[in-house]
Amino acid sequence: MRKLRTFLALPGAERAAFLEAWFRVCTSKLALHVLGLPRTLAWHSRAPDRGAASRELPRAARWIGVAARYTPGGASCLVRSLALLGLLRRRGIAAALRVGVGRTAPCLEAHAWVELDGLPVNDAADVAARYPPFAGSLLGARFAP
Repeated sequence: MRKLRTFLALPGAERAAFLEAWFRVCTSKLALHVLGLPRTLAWHSRAPDRGAASRELPRAARWIGVAARYTPGGASCLVRSLALLGLLRRRGIAAALRVGVGRTAPCLEAHAWVELDGLPVNDAADVAARYPPFAGSLLGARFAP
């Protein structure tokens, strides 16, 4: 009940931003599960329909992170990054999805994040050092069927 009161106490624009982020996280999770990564990326790479200021980046990334906590079953870094990528591309911001692999003894771990002009939007600045990314952006990449 406290969380509902907190949500209702938010200004209307913030409530709308949370709901949009939550919808994006849920649809990205579903699309990834049903369509797979190549088609989900293609869906997010459609031409943007309007421009936006870069000041929206931290706000969008923050709301995606909050929404992911309220998504049934949670949301992986890939789902969160796909949701953020779709949200930013829809606003005319040409962000890129990055996926990297890092070694933490004794296994390998993969991680996904969104970059804009080479800087991580939804992760720490050193994420590429911890998880060296595959060459290039996955957005627009070709995958074998």
